[in-house]
This record gives sequence, C-alpha cells and structure tokens, in this order.
Amino acid sequence: MRKLMLNRAQPRARAVVAAALALVVGLGATPAAFAAGATPTQATPVQREEAQTRFAHGHDLFAAKKFDEARDEFEKSYAIVASPNALLFLARCDRERGKLVAAYAEYGRTVAEAKEHAADDPRYAKTSEAASEERDAVGQQLAFVTIAVDRATAETTVTVAGEKFDRAEWGEPVPVAPGKSEAVVTTPGKADVHQALEVAAGEHRTLALDAGPDVATPQAANPTTPPPTTKRQTSPEDDARTRATLRTGSYVAAGAGVVGFATFAVFGLMSNATYNDLSAQCHGPCAPGQGNASEISKGKTQQTVADVGLAVGLVGTAATVVLFVMSLPTKPEDGKAASASPGLSIMAGPTWMGVQGAF
Repeated sequence: MRKLMLNRAQPRARAVVAAALALVVGLGATPAAFAAGATPTQATPVQREEAQTRFAHGHDLFAAKKFDEARDEFEKSYAIVASPNALLFLARCDRERGKLVAAYAEYGRTVAEAKEHAADDPRYAKTSEAASEERDAVGQQLAFVTIAVDRATAETTVTVAGEKFDRAEWGEPVPVAPGKSEAVVTTPGKADVHQALEVAAGEHRTLALDAGPDVATPQAANPTTPPPTTKRQTSPEDDARTRATLRTGSYVAAGAGVVGFATFAVFGLMSNATYNDLSAQCHGPCAPGQGNASEISKGKTQQTVADVGLAVGLVGTAATVVLFVMSLPTKPEDGKAASASPGLSIMAGPTWMGVQGAF
C-alpha cells in the first residue's frame, strides 16, 4: 500500500526529496541511511495515527535523555510518514549523541523538506526555521574543509575522518569533526595517499591533496623476445645422489613388475584349472542354475586377480626402464668425452618396450 502511494506521489513530493538531497550533497555529507515513508499530504489516517504514536513515544524518550531509543522511534515514525518534524528530532538525537557531522546533514535535509511542505501546511515553516538555527549552532562546533585533489581520476575518492566523499562533492565546504584526523586519497591503480589533518572548531580550510603518480608497470626490453632462461647449475655430488635415487626407484619398480607377472602366472593357472574343472563337470560351458555358482564366482575372481597382476607387471616394467635410463650419467655439454656415457633411447611397440643404445 505504501509503495503504491509513493508511486502516485505528486511532482511536489518528488521535488522535496530532490531538494533535500541536493542540499545535503552541497554540504558534503552523506544522507542519513533511513527510509522515508508517505508524504504528509498523501498519508492515510491509519498511517498518520501510527506515525504519531511512534513520534509521541520518541518524544517521551528524548525528554528522558534516552537518545538512542528515541532516535529509533523517530526513524520508525519517519519511515511511515515522512514528516519534517520527525526528521528534526532525528537531527537533535544525533546532536545529543555527539554525532555532529550526521546531525548537520540531517538539519540541512530538514530545512529543505520543511520549506517544501510549508506550502501545504504553514506549520512546517517553524520547523524549517528551528532546523536552520540549530544547524548554524552545530556548525560552530564543526570545521569545514574544501577538498581539492591534484592528479585525480574520475574514480578517485577521499575519506576524511572516516567520512567518504566522492568527486562530485569536492569544491564545496564539507563538515568534519574538529581535532586530529586523517585524509586518505584512494585511486584504483595507484597507491593510497595518507595525509594528517588537524582542524579547530569553526575553522574553514582548503584541503589540498595529491592522488600521486601512476604506478609504473614493468615492461620487457623486447616484448617479442621471451626473457632468457637460466639453467640451474648442480654439483656432481647432487647429480650422483639424484641418479642413485632414480636407480633405487628402478629396482623397486622392477620388483613390483616381477610380483605382478608372478601373480598373473599363478592366478592365470588357477583360473584355467577352475575353468577346466567346470567344463568337465558340465560337459561344456556351464549354464546358470546347475549348482556351480560358487565355482564360477571363484573362477571370475581368479581371472580378475590375474588381469590386475598383468597390469602391475607391465607398469612396473615400463617404470623400471624409464627410471633406469634417467639414472644413467648424461653426456657433458662441453663436448668432452665422458667415460661410461652410453647413448640410449627408449623404444616401444604395441605389445613390447625396450632400450636401444651403444655401450
């Protein structure tokens, strides 16, 4: 229901929000992050009653100096009916809570909205006057800086005392809390720039910052030529240890290959024997249901183990050859003859693998 009423709001209601946001941006502060409800002229009787109940409860809490709880009630009232009076008390709560920068921005928003609604309800003129006077009083407790950044890009942002200001907000005085703080210039592709800042209450200053130079991107001397690679030099002792490790690995692989072939032979014979026994019993291939299920299962298991053994034997043999060849001394690069430096190559076919070379 509330959304429907907002969609049907008159151009004047939209002008209220536009004027308020324009004023807040002009002050350089971020608008308060709370939702606005129906405008006072468009609110239903039920909405007005609910908003008034929240407002009255918040007023009682404010009088009791329970500013956190009061602010919550005024915010909920404003979310039902966007009354400038609720917005005024939101600013007052932030003022009493010491959130002067936020209060200053909310006072400015109150002034804009109250002036607009005064055309329909003259009582809001007093709200605008009160907000303007209280904003001026808060402004005396704040400092104002005008941001200017050299070598900035369209994506550069500035954070002053924790408040972030985009580029659209530069060039106008923005309120900051007095005292020591820090300004941080952030630009994508550049290193952040930090600058200490110390301002007094009532002071107006131009904050001159520098976004810094572009981060240099290292380039290759010749983009078309890949950088030369360096070959790590190893000592003869390191080479000997590596070859010894490879040679040991080849022995282990050979042992695994022998075990694999032995397993293939044993279980292959067992599988053949089981097959022959079943053939003799059944006078040919055994049909299902002849009471030989266990023997058939055993035969299949024996054949599977034999197949696995054959695979292990083949892999072990291949690994043995590769590791053994890799463990042999390599030919010197300087062209000098080396003893026991055979030239070997691995040869393989569909059903065999071997080594060819001269010793």
